Amino acid sequence: MAQNYKVRYEIVRDPHAAPEAYSVDHSAGLYLLDTRGDFLKKFAFGTPVEQIAATIDHFIDQAPPPRH
Repeated sequence: MAQNYKVRYEIVRDPHAAPEAYSVDHSAGLYLLDTRGDFLKKFAFGTPVEQIAATIDHFIDQAPPPRH
């Protein structure tokens, strides 16, 4: 799944720690997906919440009406 979204991660082990101890370095960001799970937009880490909200509003406005 990480490759699908171009997410980077790496398991990091401290040579002085217990063998089962590790941390995970990873990319940070927010993905907006549609109701089918298809990619719509990626927001970089630190994107202002107002910009994210405006983009979500835009996609909602552009979405077809729900079927009953």
